[in-house]
Amino acid sequence: MKSLLFTSCYFLILCSFSQSINDRFTNLLNDSETFKDYNVIKTYKLNSFWSEVSDSISMKKKEIDVLVRNNEELNTRLSTTEDQLNNAISKIESLENQITTIKTFGISIDKTVYKVINFTTIGTLIIIIGLILFRLKDKMQLANSKLKDYHNLEAKFEDFRKKSLENQMKLRRELQTERNKLEEIKSI
Repeated sequence: MKSLLFTSCYFLILCSFSQSINDRFTNLLNDSETFKDYNVIKTYKLNSFWSEVSDSISMKKKEIDVLVRNNEELNTRLSTTEDQLNNAISKIESLENQITTIKTFGISIDKTVYKVINFTTIGTLIIIIGLILFRLKDKMQLANSKLKDYHNLEAKFEDFRKKSLENQMKLRRELQTERNKLEEIKSI
């Protein structure tokens, strides 16, 4: 890009320079006298033409120097702008990376992957808790059933024990009554 800009400026300067010099040269030849096949140009005209050519060349060199300086200045501006653009692009990429990723335990993870992992983990935990609660409910029902059966058995055992105690007491009374009768009979 630098060389294209420099070449185009140089070409424009040379075109304008060559056109005005060519016109003056043509005028110089037309004003000259001819001798056989030679053109005779008066020295002062030739010196004047040469002076104009030298002035034009020095002026064009100054213009070229100004354009080269301007070109260099533009190139430095361009490189500065390119550096700023590269910095801005890297900042944008960094911000996009920060927007699309999340750091967990020092590892950068894409946010969608992080969401999928979290929702999967939460869903799995909810299912596990649901299964545990369901099994706990079943176990609680079973335990309550066994506890009820135990209380019924204990109540029956208590009734049986009371009845057997009553029977034993009744039998003891009868035995004692019979013993008393037997002793009465023996004592008679």
